[in-house]
Amino acid sequence: MTVSLVRLGDVAAFIRGITFKPEDKIEPNSTDAVVCMRTKNVQDILDQDDLIAIPQPFVKRKEQYLFEGDLLVSTANSWELVGKSCWVPKLSYQATAGGFISILRSDREKIFPRYLYHWMNSSETLHQLRYCGRQTTNISNMSLDLACDLELPLPPLLEQKRIAAILDKADAIRRKRQQAVKLTEELLRSVFLDMFGDPVTNPKGWEVKSLAEEITFMTSGSRGWAEYYSDHGSKFIRIQNVKNGQLHFNDVQYVKAPDNKEAARTKVQENDLLISITADLGRTAVVDKQTADEGAHINQHLALVRLSNAINPHFVAAYLESQGGKSQFLQLDQSAVKSGLNFDSIKSLHLYNPPFVLQKQYAAAVESVENTKVKLKDAADTSDTLFTSLLQRAFRGELS
Repeated sequence: MTVSLVRLGDVAAFIRGITFKPEDKIEPNSTDAVVCMRTKNVQDILDQDDLIAIPQPFVKRKEQYLFEGDLLVSTANSWELVGKSCWVPKLSYQATAGGFISILRSDREKIFPRYLYHWMNSSETLHQLRYCGRQTTNISNMSLDLACDLELPLPPLLEQKRIAAILDKADAIRRKRQQAVKLTEELLRSVFLDMFGDPVTNPKGWEVKSLAEEITFMTSGSRGWAEYYSDHGSKFIRIQNVKNGQLHFNDVQYVKAPDNKEAARTKVQENDLLISITADLGRTAVVDKQTADEGAHINQHLALVRLSNAINPHFVAAYLESQGGKSQFLQLDQSAVKSGLNFDSIKSLHLYNPPFVLQKQYAAAVESVENTKVKLKDAADTSDTLFTSLLQRAFRGELS
Protein backbone atom coordinates (compact mmCIF):
# COMPACT_ATOMS: atom_id res chain seq x y z
CA MET A 1 0.00 0.00 0.00
CA THR A 2 1.36 3.38 -1.01
CA VAL A 3 1.34 5.82 1.89
CA SER A 4 1.47 9.55 1.27
CA LEU A 5 3.65 11.93 3.27
CA VAL A 6 2.04 14.99 4.83
CA ARG A 7 3.30 17.94 6.86
CA LEU A 8 2.71 17.66 10.60
CA GLY A 9 1.19 21.14 10.50
CA ASP A 10 -1.45 19.97 8.00
CA VAL A 11 -2.87 17.34 10.35
CA ALA A 12 -2.25 18.79 13.82
CA ALA A 13 -1.75 22.17 15.49
CA PHE A 14 0.61 23.36 18.19
CA ILE A 15 -0.92 25.56 20.91
CA ARG A 16 1.64 27.44 22.94
CA GLY A 17 1.59 27.20 26.72
CA ILE A 18 0.66 30.19 28.85
CA THR A 19 3.03 32.30 30.95
CA PHE A 20 2.60 33.55 34.51
CA LYS A 21 4.65 34.74 37.46
CA PRO A 22 5.56 32.54 40.46
CA GLU A 23 3.38 34.67 42.73
CA ASP A 24 0.36 33.92 40.49
CA LYS A 25 0.27 30.26 41.52
CA ILE A 26 -2.58 28.99 43.69
CA GLU A 27 -3.45 25.63 45.24
CA PRO A 28 -4.85 23.10 42.71
CA ASN A 29 -7.96 22.56 44.87
CA SER A 30 -8.76 26.30 45.02
CA THR A 31 -11.98 27.67 43.56
CA ASP A 32 -11.63 28.33 39.80
CA ALA A 33 -8.13 26.83 39.79
CA VAL A 34 -6.69 25.50 36.51
CA VAL A 35 -3.85 22.99 36.79
CA CYS A 36 -0.84 24.08 34.73
CA MET A 37 1.35 21.28 33.40
CA ARG A 38 5.12 21.81 33.33
CA THR A 39 8.08 20.05 31.73
CA LYS A 40 8.42 17.81 34.81
CA ASN A 41 4.90 16.49 34.16
CA VAL A 42 5.89 15.39 30.63
CA GLN A 43 7.13 11.87 31.33
CA ASP A 44 6.47 8.56 29.55
CA ILE A 45 3.06 8.79 31.20
CA LEU A 46 1.67 12.16 32.29
CA ASP A 47 2.99 12.71 35.82
CA GLN A 48 0.12 14.00 37.98
CA ASP A 49 1.85 13.67 41.37
CA ASP A 50 3.19 17.22 41.72
CA LEU A 51 0.73 19.75 40.29
CA ILE A 52 0.55 23.53 40.41
CA ALA A 53 -2.38 25.73 39.42
CA ILE A 54 -3.23 29.25 38.28
CA PRO A 55 -6.48 31.27 38.42
CA GLN A 56 -8.89 30.57 35.57
CA PRO A 57 -8.66 34.11 34.04
CA PHE A 58 -5.11 33.30 32.87
CA VAL A 59 -6.58 30.91 30.32
CA LYS A 60 -7.77 33.31 27.62
CA ARG A 61 -9.07 30.87 25.00
CA LYS A 62 -10.93 27.56 25.15
CA GLU A 63 -8.31 25.91 22.93
CA GLN A 64 -5.73 26.41 25.72
CA TYR A 65 -7.49 23.86 27.94
CA LEU A 66 -6.29 20.25 27.76
CA PHE A 67 -8.55 17.61 26.26
CA GLU A 68 -8.25 13.83 26.24
CA GLY A 69 -6.13 12.80 23.27
CA ASP A 70 -3.96 15.92 23.24
CA LEU A 71 -0.19 15.56 23.40
CA LEU A 72 1.99 17.65 25.67
CA VAL A 73 5.32 18.44 24.00
CA SER A 74 8.42 19.76 25.74
CA THR A 75 9.43 22.76 23.59
CA ALA A 76 11.98 24.53 25.82
CA ASN A 77 14.33 22.21 27.66
CA SER A 78 17.81 20.73 27.59
CA TRP A 79 18.69 19.62 24.06
CA GLU A 80 18.18 15.90 24.64
CA LEU A 81 14.68 16.45 26.10
CA VAL A 82 13.29 18.83 23.47
CA GLY A 83 10.45 17.15 21.58
CA LYS A 84 9.63 14.66 24.34
CA SER A 85 5.87 14.21 24.47
CA CYS A 86 3.21 12.41 26.47
CA TRP A 87 -0.44 11.50 26.06
CA VAL A 88 -3.11 13.47 27.90
CA PRO A 89 -5.65 11.04 29.39
CA LYS A 90 -9.13 11.96 30.57
CA LEU A 91 -8.58 14.37 33.47
CA SER A 92 -10.88 14.97 36.43
CA TYR A 93 -9.90 18.64 36.61
CA GLN A 94 -9.38 21.58 34.26
CA ALA A 95 -5.81 21.89 33.02
CA THR A 96 -3.63 23.84 30.62
CA ALA A 97 0.04 23.92 29.58
CA GLY A 98 2.79 26.16 30.93
CA GLY A 99 5.22 28.28 28.94
CA PHE A 100 7.93 25.67 28.35
CA ILE A 101 5.61 23.12 26.79
CA SER A 102 3.02 23.17 24.01
CA ILE A 103 -0.19 21.31 23.30
CA LEU A 104 -0.24 19.30 20.06
CA ARG A 105 -3.85 18.73 18.99
CA SER A 106 -4.83 16.34 16.20
CA ASP A 107 -7.27 17.14 13.42
CA ARG A 108 -9.28 13.99 14.06
CA GLU A 109 -10.78 13.95 10.59
CA LYS A 110 -7.28 13.47 9.20
CA ILE A 111 -5.18 11.73 11.84
CA PHE A 112 -5.95 9.32 14.68
CA PRO A 113 -4.49 10.77 17.93
CA ARG A 114 -2.86 7.52 19.08
CA TYR A 115 -1.19 7.14 15.68
CA LEU A 116 0.24 10.65 16.05
CA TYR A 117 1.32 9.87 19.62
CA HIS A 118 3.38 6.86 18.53
CA TRP A 119 4.88 8.74 15.59
CA MET A 120 5.93 11.60 17.88
CA ASN A 121 7.66 9.14 20.22
CA SER A 122 9.57 7.21 17.58
CA SER A 123 13.34 7.65 17.74
CA GLU A 124 13.49 9.07 14.20
CA THR A 125 10.91 11.76 15.00
CA LEU A 126 12.55 12.66 18.31
CA HIS A 127 15.86 13.08 16.49
CA GLN A 128 14.26 15.43 13.96
CA LEU A 129 12.46 17.41 16.67
CA ARG A 130 15.70 18.00 18.57
CA TYR A 131 17.17 19.58 15.46
CA CYS A 132 14.20 21.92 15.31
CA GLY A 133 15.63 23.47 18.47
CA ARG A 134 17.61 26.67 18.73
CA GLN A 135 20.18 26.65 21.50
CA THR A 136 20.27 29.57 23.96
CA THR A 137 22.66 29.11 26.90
CA ASN A 138 21.68 25.70 28.37
CA ILE A 139 18.17 25.66 26.92
CA SER A 140 17.08 24.57 23.47
CA ASN A 141 13.89 26.24 22.18
CA MET A 142 12.01 24.20 19.59
CA SER A 143 10.82 26.12 16.54
CA LEU A 144 7.15 25.20 16.08
CA ASP A 145 7.33 26.34 12.45
CA LEU A 146 10.17 23.90 11.74
CA ALA A 147 8.34 21.14 13.62
CA CYS A 148 5.20 21.75 11.56
CA ASP A 149 7.23 21.21 8.38
CA LEU A 150 8.25 17.68 9.41
CA GLU A 151 6.68 15.01 7.22
CA LEU A 152 4.97 11.87 8.43
CA PRO A 153 3.45 8.89 6.60
CA LEU A 154 -0.35 9.06 6.63
CA PRO A 155 -2.35 5.97 5.63
CA PRO A 156 -6.18 6.06 5.72
CA LEU A 157 -7.81 6.52 9.15
CA LEU A 158 -8.82 2.86 9.47
CA GLU A 159 -5.24 1.78 8.82
CA GLN A 160 -3.97 4.36 11.33
CA LYS A 161 -6.29 2.88 13.96
CA ARG A 162 -5.09 -0.65 13.17
CA ILE A 163 -1.44 0.36 13.46
CA ALA A 164 -2.08 2.29 16.69
CA ALA A 165 -3.85 -0.74 18.20
CA ILE A 166 -0.85 -2.98 17.47
CA LEU A 167 1.56 -0.45 18.94
CA ASP A 168 -0.66 0.14 21.98
CA LYS A 169 -0.69 -3.58 22.75
CA ALA A 170 3.08 -3.90 22.41
CA ASP A 171 3.57 -0.75 24.48
CA ALA A 172 1.33 -2.10 27.26
CA ILE A 173 3.42 -5.28 27.48
CA ARG A 174 6.60 -3.21 27.56
CA ARG A 175 5.31 -0.98 30.36
CA LYS A 176 4.13 -3.93 32.46
CA ARG A 177 7.60 -5.44 32.31
CA GLN A 178 9.19 -2.10 33.23
CA GLN A 179 6.79 -1.82 36.15
CA ALA A 180 7.75 -5.32 37.32
CA VAL A 181 11.39 -4.18 37.54
CA LYS A 182 10.36 -1.15 39.66
CA LEU A 183 8.28 -3.36 41.95
CA THR A 184 11.38 -5.35 42.91
CA GLU A 185 12.90 -2.15 44.33
CA GLU A 186 9.73 -1.47 46.32
CA LEU A 187 9.79 -5.07 47.55
CA LEU A 188 13.27 -4.61 49.02
CA ARG A 189 12.19 -1.45 50.83
CA SER A 190 9.25 -3.37 52.30
CA VAL A 191 11.53 -6.24 53.38
CA PHE A 192 13.88 -3.76 55.08
CA LEU A 193 11.08 -2.06 57.00
CA ASP A 194 9.55 -5.39 58.00
CA MET A 195 12.85 -6.76 59.32
CA PHE A 196 14.29 -3.65 60.97
CA GLY A 197 11.50 -1.09 61.38
CA ASP A 198 11.38 2.53 60.32
CA PRO A 199 14.86 4.12 60.69
CA VAL A 200 13.28 7.44 61.66
CA THR A 201 11.44 6.10 64.71
CA ASN A 202 13.46 2.92 65.42
CA PRO A 203 10.37 1.11 66.81
CA LYS A 204 12.36 -2.05 67.64
CA GLY A 205 14.76 -0.12 69.84
CA TRP A 206 17.98 -1.15 68.13
CA GLU A 207 21.26 0.22 69.46
CA VAL A 208 22.36 3.30 67.45
CA LYS A 209 26.02 3.65 66.48
CA SER A 210 28.25 5.87 64.40
CA LEU A 211 29.32 4.65 60.98
CA ALA A 212 32.86 5.69 61.90
CA GLU A 213 33.06 2.69 64.25
CA GLU A 214 32.85 0.27 61.31
CA ILE A 215 34.98 2.01 58.65
CA THR A 216 38.32 0.29 57.94
CA PHE A 217 39.22 2.31 54.81
CA MET A 218 37.81 5.31 53.00
CA THR A 219 38.80 7.31 49.95
CA SER A 220 37.36 9.61 47.31
CA GLY A 221 37.60 9.03 43.59
CA SER A 222 40.01 9.98 40.85
CA ARG A 223 40.12 13.48 39.37
CA GLY A 224 41.12 14.57 35.90
CA TRP A 225 40.96 11.18 34.24
CA ALA A 226 39.49 12.42 30.95
CA GLU A 227 42.77 11.60 29.22
CA TYR A 228 42.29 7.94 30.18
CA TYR A 229 38.77 7.60 28.74
CA SER A 230 38.48 4.68 26.35
CA ASP A 231 36.00 2.48 24.51
CA HIS A 232 37.08 -0.45 26.67
CA GLY A 233 39.10 -1.22 29.77
CA SER A 234 38.03 -0.75 33.39
CA LYS A 235 34.64 0.68 34.27
CA PHE A 236 34.82 4.25 35.59
CA ILE A 237 32.00 4.42 38.13
CA ARG A 238 30.22 7.79 38.21
CA ILE A 239 27.34 9.20 40.21
CA GLN A 240 24.74 8.08 37.64
CA ASN A 241 25.87 4.47 38.13
CA VAL A 242 25.05 4.52 41.86
CA LYS A 243 21.49 4.26 43.14
CA ASN A 244 19.30 2.31 45.57
CA GLY A 245 22.18 0.20 46.82
CA GLN A 246 23.03 -1.16 43.38
CA LEU A 247 25.31 -0.37 40.45
CA HIS A 248 23.57 0.53 37.19
CA PHE A 249 25.61 0.42 34.00
CA ASN A 250 23.11 1.46 31.33
CA ASP A 251 25.33 4.55 30.95
CA VAL A 252 28.92 3.44 31.43
CA GLN A 253 32.31 5.04 30.86
CA TYR A 254 35.53 3.04 30.48
CA VAL A 255 39.10 4.05 31.26
CA LYS A 256 42.55 2.65 30.63
CA ALA A 257 43.67 3.20 34.20
CA PRO A 258 47.24 4.39 34.78
CA ASP A 259 49.67 2.32 36.84
CA ASN A 260 49.97 4.63 39.82
CA LYS A 261 48.95 5.04 43.47
CA GLU A 262 45.74 6.92 42.64
CA ALA A 263 44.51 4.08 40.44
CA ALA A 264 45.34 1.53 43.15
CA ARG A 265 43.56 3.64 45.79
CA THR A 266 40.36 4.13 43.77
CA LYS A 267 40.02 0.55 42.51
CA VAL A 268 36.95 -1.11 44.01
CA GLN A 269 36.74 -4.41 45.82
CA GLU A 270 33.76 -6.70 46.32
CA ASN A 271 31.37 -5.40 49.04
CA ASP A 272 32.80 -1.87 48.99
CA LEU A 273 30.13 0.71 49.79
CA LEU A 274 29.97 3.64 47.37
CA ILE A 275 28.34 6.95 48.40
CA SER A 276 27.72 10.02 46.25
CA ILE A 277 29.33 13.05 47.88
CA THR A 278 28.36 15.85 45.45
CA ALA A 279 25.15 16.89 43.68
CA ASP A 280 22.55 14.24 44.62
CA LEU A 281 24.02 13.36 48.01
CA GLY A 282 23.68 9.97 49.60
CA ARG A 283 23.09 7.70 46.63
CA THR A 284 24.61 4.31 47.44
CA ALA A 285 25.76 1.09 45.82
CA VAL A 286 27.47 -2.07 46.98
CA VAL A 287 30.13 -3.41 44.61
CA ASP A 288 29.29 -6.88 43.34
CA LYS A 289 31.84 -9.64 42.68
CA GLN A 290 31.66 -9.40 38.88
CA THR A 291 32.37 -5.66 38.84
CA ALA A 292 35.25 -6.09 41.26
CA ASP A 293 36.73 -9.01 39.30
CA GLU A 294 36.49 -7.16 35.98
CA GLY A 295 38.12 -4.08 37.48
CA ALA A 296 36.56 -0.68 38.15
CA HIS A 297 37.51 2.70 39.61
CA ILE A 298 35.44 5.54 41.09
CA ASN A 299 35.49 9.20 40.06
CA GLN A 300 35.74 12.23 42.33
CA HIS A 301 31.99 12.53 42.93
CA LEU A 302 31.96 9.30 44.94
CA ALA A 303 33.44 8.04 48.19
CA LEU A 304 34.52 4.44 48.65
CA VAL A 305 33.87 3.08 52.16
CA ARG A 306 35.26 -0.28 53.21
CA LEU A 307 33.51 -1.70 56.28
CA SER A 308 34.49 -4.14 59.01
CA ASN A 309 33.19 -7.69 59.05
CA ALA A 310 30.84 -6.75 61.90
CA ILE A 311 28.34 -4.98 59.64
CA ASN A 312 26.81 -5.85 56.28
CA PRO A 313 27.25 -3.33 53.45
CA HIS A 314 23.83 -4.12 51.90
CA PHE A 315 22.17 -3.31 55.21
CA VAL A 316 24.14 -0.05 55.48
CA ALA A 317 23.28 0.94 51.90
CA ALA A 318 19.57 0.34 52.50
CA TYR A 319 19.67 2.31 55.75
CA LEU A 320 21.39 5.28 54.10
CA GLU A 321 18.88 5.21 51.22
CA SER A 322 15.97 5.21 53.71
CA GLN A 323 14.26 8.35 54.97
CA GLY A 324 16.38 8.15 58.11
CA GLY A 325 19.56 8.23 56.06
CA LYS A 326 18.39 10.88 53.62
CA SER A 327 17.45 13.23 56.44
CA GLN A 328 21.01 13.02 57.74
CA PHE A 329 22.48 13.82 54.32
CA LEU A 330 20.13 16.78 54.00
CA GLN A 331 21.12 18.11 57.42
CA LEU A 332 24.82 17.73 56.65
CA ASP A 333 24.41 19.49 53.32
CA GLN A 334 22.50 22.41 54.84
CA SER A 335 25.02 22.90 57.62
CA ALA A 336 28.05 22.80 55.32
CA VAL A 337 29.81 25.92 54.04
CA LYS A 338 30.10 24.26 50.63
CA SER A 339 27.56 21.74 49.34
CA GLY A 340 28.84 18.18 49.51
CA LEU A 341 30.21 15.59 51.92
CA ASN A 342 33.72 15.18 53.29
CA PHE A 343 35.19 12.24 55.20
CA ASP A 344 34.22 13.68 58.58
CA SER A 345 30.62 14.04 57.34
CA ILE A 346 30.50 10.40 56.33
CA LYS A 347 32.01 9.27 59.61
CA SER A 348 29.39 11.27 61.52
CA LEU A 349 26.52 9.32 59.96
CA HIS A 350 24.72 7.09 62.44
CA LEU A 351 22.57 4.02 61.98
CA TYR A 352 20.98 1.42 64.13
CA ASN A 353 22.75 -1.86 64.74
CA PRO A 354 20.50 -4.95 64.60
CA PRO A 355 22.02 -8.42 65.08
CA PHE A 356 24.45 -9.35 62.31
CA VAL A 357 22.48 -12.52 61.54
CA LEU A 358 19.48 -10.36 60.58
CA GLN A 359 21.70 -8.18 58.42
CA LYS A 360 22.93 -11.32 56.60
CA GLN A 361 19.35 -12.46 56.07
CA TYR A 362 18.57 -9.10 54.51
CA ALA A 363 21.63 -9.37 52.25
CA ALA A 364 20.41 -12.81 51.13
CA ALA A 365 17.01 -11.27 50.31
CA VAL A 366 18.79 -8.58 48.28
CA GLU A 367 20.66 -11.23 46.30
CA SER A 368 17.46 -13.20 45.64
CA VAL A 369 15.49 -10.15 44.54
CA GLU A 370 18.36 -8.89 42.38
CA ASN A 371 18.56 -12.24 40.60
CA THR A 372 14.85 -11.96 39.85
CA LYS A 373 15.32 -8.35 38.80
CA VAL A 374 18.00 -9.31 36.27
CA LYS A 375 15.60 -11.75 34.61
CA LEU A 376 12.79 -9.17 34.60
CA LYS A 377 15.11 -6.52 33.20
CA ASP A 378 16.22 -8.86 30.42
CA ALA A 379 12.57 -9.39 29.53
CA ALA A 380 11.93 -5.63 29.70
CA ASP A 381 14.93 -4.91 27.47
CA THR A 382 13.69 -7.46 24.95
CA SER A 383 10.26 -5.82 24.96
CA ASP A 384 11.86 -2.39 24.43
CA THR A 385 13.83 -3.70 21.46
CA LEU A 386 10.77 -5.33 19.91
CA PHE A 387 8.67 -2.21 20.44
CA THR A 388 11.32 0.00 18.82
CA SER A 389 11.41 -2.38 15.85
CA LEU A 390 7.61 -2.26 15.58
CA LEU A 391 7.65 1.55 15.59
CA GLN A 392 10.19 1.63 12.78
CA ARG A 393 8.24 -0.88 10.72
CA ALA A 394 4.93 0.88 11.40
CA PHE A 395 6.06 4.18 9.91
CA ARG A 396 7.73 2.49 6.96
CA GLY A 397 4.40 0.86 6.08
CA GLU A 398 5.62 -2.65 6.95
CA LEU A 399 3.01 -3.71 9.54
CA SER A 400 0.97 -6.07 7.40
